[in-house]
Amino acid sequence: MGSGWRWGVWALLALAGCDDGAAGAADGAPVTADAGALDGGAEADGGRADGAATDAGAPDAAPPLPALPTVAAAMDQVDPFIGTGGIAFGYAAETPAAQVPLGMVRVGPDTTLAGNHTPFHHFSGYHFDDTDVRGFSHTHFVGTGATDYGNLRVLPYGALDGDPWDRYVAMVPGSQVASPGRYGVQLVDPAVTVDLAASDRAAVHRYRFTGDQPAHLLIDAAATVAHSADHALIERTDTGWAGEVTWRGSLTARTRPQTIYFVIEVTGAVDGWQVWDPDGVRDGDRAEGTQAGAVLAVPAGAEVGLRVGISYVDRAGAAGNLQAAAGQPLEAVAEAARAAWARVFGRARFAGGTDAQQRVVQTALYHTYAMPTLFEDADGRYRGLDGEVHVADGWRHYTDLSLWDTFRTLHPWYELTDPDTERDCLNALLAMADDGGVMPRWPAAASYGKSMIGSSADMLFAGGLAKGIDGVDYDRAFDHLWLHASGDPPPDALFGARGGMVDYLRLGYLPDDVHDGSVSRTVEYVYSDAILAGMAAQLGRDAEAQALAPRAGWYANLYDPAQGLLVPRDADGAFVTVNPTRNYFNDGPYVEGTPLHWTFSVLHDAAGYAALRGGIDVLAADLRALFENSRLAEGRPDTRTPDPWYWHGNEPMLHAAWLFQDVGAPADLADWVRAIQRDIYRDTPDGLPGNDDGGTMSAWYLFTAAGLYPIPGTDRYRIGPPLFPLVVLETAGGPLRIEAPGASDAVRYVRGVTLDGEPVTGHEITHGALVNAQVLRFDLSRTP
Repeated sequence: MGSGWRWGVWALLALAGCDDGAAGAADGAPVTADAGALDGGAEADGGRADGAATDAGAPDAAPPLPALPTVAAAMDQVDPFIGTGGIAFGYAAETPAAQVPLGMVRVGPDTTLAGNHTPFHHFSGYHFDDTDVRGFSHTHFVGTGATDYGNLRVLPYGALDGDPWDRYVAMVPGSQVASPGRYGVQLVDPAVTVDLAASDRAAVHRYRFTGDQPAHLLIDAAATVAHSADHALIERTDTGWAGEVTWRGSLTARTRPQTIYFVIEVTGAVDGWQVWDPDGVRDGDRAEGTQAGAVLAVPAGAEVGLRVGISYVDRAGAAGNLQAAAGQPLEAVAEAARAAWARVFGRARFAGGTDAQQRVVQTALYHTYAMPTLFEDADGRYRGLDGEVHVADGWRHYTDLSLWDTFRTLHPWYELTDPDTERDCLNALLAMADDGGVMPRWPAAASYGKSMIGSSADMLFAGGLAKGIDGVDYDRAFDHLWLHASGDPPPDALFGARGGMVDYLRLGYLPDDVHDGSVSRTVEYVYSDAILAGMAAQLGRDAEAQALAPRAGWYANLYDPAQGLLVPRDADGAFVTVNPTRNYFNDGPYVEGTPLHWTFSVLHDAAGYAALRGGIDVLAADLRALFENSRLAEGRPDTRTPDPWYWHGNEPMLHAAWLFQDVGAPADLADWVRAIQRDIYRDTPDGLPGNDDGGTMSAWYLFTAAGLYPIPGTDRYRIGPPLFPLVVLETAGGPLRIEAPGASDAVRYVRGVTLDGEPVTGHEITHGALVNAQVLRFDLSRTP
């Protein structure tokens, strides 16, 4: 969930009885939003968490490996509507907006249900169940728990009377189509066919008015998903319109308000125009205020095109960014976007599986490149966390980095399959720390988002160093990270870093009677310190390594043997009694989870933690109880409310199934990973278990589908049963084939693993071994 769910709990009371639809399409076609029921409800192999299978009797000999799909065929399996629906905490907050990989522009629909668009179900601006559209805006968060962006909205509209803002139009049921880089829909009244495509920093719109009455095209400069503008300006130019808007989003304005600049070129038949401001519609070429927009009069049967460039630097930057799409027809921009996506899909290829599994895995790959967000103009200029303009020299500057979520799976996915993108992310973070004085935790636009806990950038830089990603000044990065780990920044700093470090360093934990989130924050600090100790040692910074290393065991300071949990502890040393299944949201010692969730969040010291809890057998029994008491044990993908036991809908639990390896229970690992893959990830609008959190949930699926799981901040991966018989990953050392003949839902127990023909012992493998190998092969069985 990450960034913004805690304020919306009240909305759950009104959510019962809602019914999500299904999404999908035949292979080779754009996905439509009402393609009907899909074949993902009952997998061909039908395995359950208890080890039973419906396809018993198949021969023991491993079947031949399937052929790899072409990149084009893989892209055709992408369903951008997966994760756009869902109820309550199961709303994944995806959007079908058109975009290129990690682009600045995500142009797509902001929807409503007859004027009702509660923020808790519209973090991305879109919900699959909505029947109406508020317009098509150019910026969106993807998969987060925060309502923000939704800037510069365009809406075809019929006869206009009264104020032009906050309007909506019904969509023709079943008319939405989406594919990587393109989105389209038909509207009811006025009858309009909408087609949208995106480049890195620009969008192309086409509106075909097919009715027999004149209509209007509204350009709302002040629009946002859920907030009002501080100030907006729009004015007529020789080729269309230009302007800017300053707004305060729930994340983007936590340091300061943000300003976006735009330039719009208009083509096609327009009979005239008016503008609007807070007083309403009037004649003129310029409008400004908390409301500002333009009304274009469109004759019956006309076609109107818009080319839109945006910038967070200035209007000249927006004009320069528009040049990427200048003069190109929409189809050419869409094809260029598809070519950009083809480069992504060439880096990870999955063969075999059911049709539904193919849709899920290819869409997961698509979602891992939906965010972060390109934040530099075509000339390299970007707005820094200090509010000033800087130049990215040698890297692509990204923002909207949901690090508390993404350090766990998304950035390790880039480290393995796309180190160039990860290098850009690291250099962007380093530039932010230089610009703002403190390393950010959740940078959003040009703001310290200040959301969530810990210092998650630690794991990104440590991971990049451990995995040999060059082109990053790791010593300079460590200086910034050490500022977090050695104390609190100055009181006038733009961001408070970890917080509470004086108490943490004095007591070995955050005291609950002084600090909110005391348990969760302590657990995060301890993991960061363990990771930073390794980074310091690799950099030859022995003094810092020696200071950090003992902290790796400080989780023990919060373990209460009487409760068998990591629990809050006051400054005087007294433990606080807790309800192990109580979910904490806003205030309290735990952050976005239960005491059970956080008790199993010691990621780096399984042996020491098991000993603390009474031994391997005790930890094994507790792990089994965590899963067997969950809804997952019943095969229910119910994510409307957080499961107090195992809950895949948020980050603290994502690694938990892999702990079974540490207690000598690999069969339990196989059973529960398959249950999650089968019952939680589905090819439907509610087919993700919670906010995707910038691709975090999707990257979990990619890793486990390939038989790997990262240990963040290190050069190590867990190895377990792949879901697909053949996966090919492009790594820094070349293509890596992961072969698992016969892999399926039921064929899931690992009997042996080889790397380039040599046996692999244990349940871990290093990054260096993977990228220097050609074939990682699994021998799987139907029975443990």
